[in-house]
Amino acid sequence: MTTVLIGGPSYGTYMYSGAPTSSSALQVRGNFYPQVGNYVCVNGSVSGPYCNTYLEVENVCHTYSAGVRTCHLNQTRSSDPTKSGVQGGDSGGPVYRPGSGGALAVGIIDGSGGDLAWYTPIHVLHSRWSVATVTG
Repeated sequence: MTTVLIGGPSYGTYMYSGAPTSSSALQVRGNFYPQVGNYVCVNGSVSGPYCNTYLEVENVCHTYSAGVRTCHLNQTRSSDPTKSGVQGGDSGGPVYRPGSGGALAVGIIDGSGGDLAWYTPIHVLHSRWSVATVTG
């Protein structure tokens, strides 16, 4: 297995957290594989962190408004029916679980609608791209 750290500023083993303009970060300590009903956090570049969302359904396909169908996603639902915690521009942001003195990687935000959001689970990313989570 080849490990590649994506270029740019030195991110090391940290993920940024907080408001979109924040420079605060959490150290990635491992992976977390939630069960249905477990709460997770999302952190988009537009929305910032939101931890009031739980895994509702695993391994679903979702068709977005542009007609693009994406599969092998997990679906989350917000405990607040007026928002998902994710909005346009947040795709690619981390889904994580606070723990072990930092964050446990859960996946990457794919999209949202209403009080629902979808993410690609970490195990799908590992197998699809032959990558591993870099921890500190």
